[in-house]
Amino acid sequence: MLIIGYGRLGQAIVGILTNHQTERVHVYNRTKDKLAGEQNVDVIDLSRLKTITM
Repeated sequence: MLIIGYGRLGQAIVGILTNHQTERVHVYNRTKDKLAGEQNVDVIDLSRLKTITM
């Protein structure tokens, strides 16, 4: 699952998903140090993704 942002709602969703051990959670957030120490959470860096044009 991909979560955009790590405010109160994002933290609640990540908490629920990791407590139920459903799956690994991917989070995009500009402030990466907010996610330091979270288990089963991968931080997504959108600056690494290539832009796709059609």
